[in-house]
Amino acid sequence: MPANRTGPDPKITPTMGDALCLRLAKEPDMNLREMADFINEEFDKEVSVTTIFRTLNWRKISYKVMRRVAQQQMPDLQHFYYYRLKMLGCRSYHVVFVDESGISRPGMFQRKGRSPKGIAPVQKARFERRTRVQFIAAYTQRGVKLCRFFTRSMNKPLFEDFNQTIALSLWQMARAGDRTYYG
Repeated sequence: MPANRTGPDPKITPTMGDALCLRLAKEPDMNLREMADFINEEFDKEVSVTTIFRTLNWRKISYKVMRRVAQQQMPDLQHFYYYRLKMLGCRSYHVVFVDESGISRPGMFQRKGRSPKGIAPVQKARFERRTRVQFIAAYTQRGVKLCRFFTRSMNKPLFEDFNQTIALSLWQMARAGDRTYYG
């Protein structure tokens, strides 16, 4: 900020703006009222929603669609998985992927959040399994080999039963001489 500016001092100081940006990095789905409450709680200063809006615009933080990622992601585990496949000499047609997933009720999460221009806001959300339709599928390069749907939560016995079923069907295809079972 230039030293010779005219007018009153800004209500939100650079320190407050930095703290607000750090908070938005953790919680990009905050609304303007929550941001004003944050400034009031942390710095004991009442600011209006308009002041927050102007500060965000001045800092080039805009409101855009959020990208959702699972909080439980583990990049180290993914790297270890790829390393093990390489060391075992597995080819892509040898691998059968089993994927358990679900669909939540719509409207449970905010779709938009604030972040600096050019950066998509990320919402780390814990994926709840209570109000979901679960499904599990086994995929190969040539498509889906087996798929099941559940209205209750996926548990260990259901998962083990699915794995036994897919393993048995692949084993039977291999015994019958069907070479398309891998991929």
